[in-house]
Amino acid sequence: MGETAIDFEYGETVPVCSIAESFGVTEHQAHKLLLAASNKNTNKIMHYANGIYFVSNEAHGEIMSVDRRLKDRIFDLEVAVNCKSKSVPIMNGYAVYFLWDGNLLVYIGQTSNLLSRIGTHINDGKVFDSASVFPVSKEEVMAVEAVNIMAYKPSYNKSVMNPEEYLSLVLRMSEFKTFD
Repeated sequence: MGETAIDFEYGETVPVCSIAESFGVTEHQAHKLLLAASNKNTNKIMHYANGIYFVSNEAHGEIMSVDRRLKDRIFDLEVAVNCKSKSVPIMNGYAVYFLWDGNLLVYIGQTSNLLSRIGTHINDGKVFDSASVFPVSKEEVMAVEAVNIMAYKPSYNKSVMNPEEYLSLVLRMSEFKTFD
């Protein structure tokens, strides 16, 4: 974690470079994403002083909290292996699913219609013999899929979220307390 500083106008703050380091992006990328998150108004969650961009300590805490919450949704592979099924469960609602070829994880996806989505994979020629399914909320389904793909990098998943895209996702999910 980065150091904090006291700004007499804004209170306890954290340099943007701390967020950049935590997410593996450049300070410029972090600044650009924070600026977008604050709707182009740097006085909301970010300010500039003495040549450095800062975010409020509260905004930093919220960003790191969302990151932890998402990383806590990376499913344990041992649990996923134990949940494998050769038959597709009939279910309603959103889910993240793992496709397996034997004990090899080959694909991670998300859907609101599991039976249809599994059929698409079969028609696309994906080779798999079982699936593990994890119900998730509509609000988190894309993020939970993304963190699991980033963690496990299955062979059929060609697109893996890069650090800048991940920080952008975290910022979209954050609820910021703004500077007044």
